Amino acid sequence: MIRQAASSLLIYIICCCRYYYSSSLLPRGALAFTTSSPLRTKNYFFPPSESSSVLDGSSSDTNTMTTDSTTTGITIPHLSPTTLANLVDYTISFSAANGLQVQQKSERSATSTSSSYITAPISLLPQAYPHGQFQHGLALSTPFNLLVDRISRNGKFLQETLKGVRDVDEFTGMLLTLYEAIYLSDGHSSEQHAKGADRLGILRSDYMLHCSQAANNEYSIKQVELNTIASSFAGLASSVAKLHGFLTRRLGEEGLQEFLDVNERAVMGDSSDGIVDGDGERGVPQSLAMIRLPAAMAVAYDRYCARFNIGSSSNNNNNNGEHKSDAAVIKPVILFVVQPNETNTVDQRLLEFALWDNHEIPVVRMSLGEIHERVTLDEASGRLTIQNDDQGDNCGAVQEVAVVYFRAGYAPTDYPSGYNTADGSGIEWLARERLERGRCFNDAVRVVLILAPYRAVRRWLVI
Repeated sequence: MIRQAASSLLIYIICCCRYYYSSSLLPRGALAFTTSSPLRTKNYFFPPSESSSVLDGSSSDTNTMTTDSTTTGITIPHLSPTTLANLVDYTISFSAANGLQVQQKSERSATSTSSSYITAPISLLPQAYPHGQFQHGLALSTPFNLLVDRISRNGKFLQETLKGVRDVDEFTGMLLTLYEAIYLSDGHSSEQHAKGADRLGILRSDYMLHCSQAANNEYSIKQVELNTIASSFAGLASSVAKLHGFLTRRLGEEGLQEFLDVNERAVMGDSSDGIVDGDGERGVPQSLAMIRLPAAMAVAYDRYCARFNIGSSSNNNNNNGEHKSDAAVIKPVILFVVQPNETNTVDQRLLEFALWDNHEIPVVRMSLGEIHERVTLDEASGRLTIQNDDQGDNCGAVQEVAVVYFRAGYAPTDYPSGYNTADGSGIEWLARERLERGRCFNDAVRVVLILAPYRAVRRWLVI
């Protein structure tokens, strides 16, 4: 059975309150096309240019062109110049109409806040995948989820496995030190809030299709990596699935079907003939990531509000005896931790908009530097709050943080001020510590989930 998906696969795994949700398989790919059998191919340039002999129809053989290994370009089997031009035109228009875009880097000034967007780097066409391997990837989500969760809770194992890494990598050493200070020591009473906090994990497992010569050239998925923090592209990848579904249906009878058929046979052989899925169709599977990821965050959000008795305007004290300040208190928020001058804003905004449209949960986006300035941790309760300025719709209001979703903070480059907390100069790291010590849900399942997929850990598991 064949499902058309993109040239690599992403599976989002959601771990929330120790309940596990598996989302639909998501497509992802770069502008490149590969096949496993010696097909007659043509060489195209993208974007199309007037100098391309294929696109202007000067080639005498519309189905074949000798590929020059010294020429950079995209090799696409069995597509006419007209079909390729239509694909490009539809893709650019569809991307603009459906937010399949990334923000361009620009120098912003105090007087200009304008932004421009371009089509995201995506695969122009889908890649055939055996349906059984598609389902296998989904089935693996729960055991991988459990494995990462259990590793993240085994402090002694992480310490022992990563002890050699911390001596040569400062960033890893800082993560381990933070982990040990909060989770492995008796610690200050303020550390107990993090230890007792509920956990939310949004994990992304990346796969590619592998052809095994030892197994009669059969194809199977192989895991490339497992992302445990800043698992991105749910929004854009869902849009890519819609794009590929549209293109294969719209242009299937207008020059595209030959490519799809040859691609299927390259993966499945003649067994692809006449094979359809359970509902009688073949094609790109629908991605449910933009339904399930917001739903998981909503579960975490509601759990936090219920646990700390938040949301009742008639009660000025919560069940922990905390008295709310006289300042205006508004609905709790989900905090998106983002990078300064972020270009992947559309992908993030799609998730933000879905949270509001489906669950009426507000999102606040802040960099680590902004968090250091505006987010406060109450040591007695573990409550994280955002203090708004005296201007705007929420002037002077205090917003409580129920869930933290990291799209930054996973690399040394996210901490340009360094790690010196003694003199207060390492502001990004101070902000990271503050978030770590709060009582809110944390999508990185605290610092431990950043450490769990380290190569040193994976090497030990393989052995």
